[in-house]
Amino acid sequence: MSRPTSGEPQFDVARAQVKAARCAAQLRAAQAVLLHLEPGLTLEQTAVAIGRSVGATCRMRTTFCAVASGRQKPAQAKTSLRNRTNSTSDAAPAPLAKDRPRYPAPQRRSAST
Repeated sequence: MSRPTSGEPQFDVARAQVKAARCAAQLRAAQAVLLHLEPGLTLEQTAVAIGRSVGATCRMRTTFCAVASGRQKPAQAKTSLRNRTNSTSDAAPAPLAKDRPRYPAPQRRSAST
């Protein structure tokens, strides 16, 4: 007896994701769930259909189901992790010359002593 197919609760989310996908990775992840459930393709056949290895396809399905069910946060782009992208131009630091306090010039000692 084979193991029951997982991902049925995420079927509607995957169907919507296929229509709203903005990049190839989102489309492949949704197809990894749909092709396995709707026409009943095996994992190997699904991997061939989306052009990935069996391991990558399995990982995509698992990650998609975990994100759709709320068990895992969606992956962030690396550019959103940079500090400069999170700051606004209003919050930009002022140049150091304006913030530095003015100290009087040092006094020179006379050499005549």
